[in-house]
Amino acid sequence: MSVEPRKLDAVDTRTVFHVYVGACWIGGVALFGWGPLLFGTHFDSGVPFGKAALVRVAGAVLVAGGCLTVPLARSADPVIGRQGLLWYAAGHAFVWAALLLQSWAVLPQGAALIPTLVAGCAAFTFFYLHFTVSGEPAFEYGRGIVTLLNTPGQTTRLRTRYEEQIRRIVAGEERHRLARDLHDSVKQEVFAIQMSAATAMARLGTDPNGTATALHHVGDAARSAVTALDAMLASLRDTPSGNRELADALKNQCEALALRTGARVSCDVGALPDEGTLPPGTHEAVFRIAQEALANVAKHARATQISLRLEVDAEQVRLEVADNGVGVDEAATSSHGSGIAGMKARAAELHGTVTLADTPDGGTRVTLAVPVTLIDAGNAAEYRRRMVWSGLGLLALTGMLTQRAYTGGLAGAAPYLPMVLLFTIMLVRAWVAWRRSRGIRA
Repeated sequence: MSVEPRKLDAVDTRTVFHVYVGACWIGGVALFGWGPLLFGTHFDSGVPFGKAALVRVAGAVLVAGGCLTVPLARSADPVIGRQGLLWYAAGHAFVWAALLLQSWAVLPQGAALIPTLVAGCAAFTFFYLHFTVSGEPAFEYGRGIVTLLNTPGQTTRLRTRYEEQIRRIVAGEERHRLARDLHDSVKQEVFAIQMSAATAMARLGTDPNGTATALHHVGDAARSAVTALDAMLASLRDTPSGNRELADALKNQCEALALRTGARVSCDVGALPDEGTLPPGTHEAVFRIAQEALANVAKHARATQISLRLEVDAEQVRLEVADNGVGVDEAATSSHGSGIAGMKARAAELHGTVTLADTPDGGTRVTLAVPVTLIDAGNAAEYRRRMVWSGLGLLALTGMLTQRAYTGGLAGAAPYLPMVLLFTIMLVRAWVAWRRSRGIRA
């Protein structure tokens, strides 16, 4: 299944909101502490320290806005991040329009110039980043407006309900798997301990050799039970969320399987790609699928040699679990909780596949393939061309802004500030993408 390449000039919404949080906190604290020195402390009507009070309240509002933005800055969901950019653009545009109306109707000329410019530039920037978050050019104005008017609250509720259903299903499957493992391993070993202990008690004093043999069986069964419990406890611990954690977890599973079955188990984990190129949840899915595949081999295959290999080729992460046993019946394993069907469902969520095939020695090979997010290296000449045009536009606008500021002050230069900000962002993005493209091609 093909995956859309990730462009080098794509924007991480978390970075945008982190910058916004920092700007709000720094600006709010500065405005609260030193704002009255810049804007004055008294109103012309004679209200003492009235202007200072409003300035400090504005600073507190900025700090609060930064605090409210922290969840968006930490959210890794690109859909929520892009919707957040659009709604922040709409909110700042409303503030900008309100300031303009109040400036024309009530406030003295230039009294609210700086807040108006800040709100306008913020709205302009958020709108631009929303439409180009996946890379330039991506001006999907129609889609953006539909997203704003398409009652995202309903979409959020549906997504939350769907995620809750998934969590319940997964929790139920884990409970069924745990019950099955307890029945198939620990319960059987405890029963063996009970029977061997009863045999030892019956032969105690009359058959020393039989008593010793029975006690030896008690020790073996106890060790097997402890090993099975260790494997189940390991499966209940937190799932791996990074490359190193995944490699360690897979090796631990292979070691536990070797102790449990006595088979020769090899584990080969190669170098994994950058975590940012993997779909969210890949590490957990790979671990759970490997865990289920190894459990199926232990229960059904009666293998003496088992191998696990995790590697990366040009476009995908590939996991292989192979054995020399009698094979695994897909229908039989799928009838228990997770099984092959559950493994395939997990892989499908990552646009991946799980396949079963026979090995030359009569065993079974389970293969998981998860696509790696492709990086669009783009055309270095195209990014360089964007740099040139953005730079020329920035120089022209800066010249006009300087001329208008010289003749008409900040109010005369105000109309050019959003465009200067836009061309600055375009120039920086083109430069960063150009540098990345050169690094990839090198």
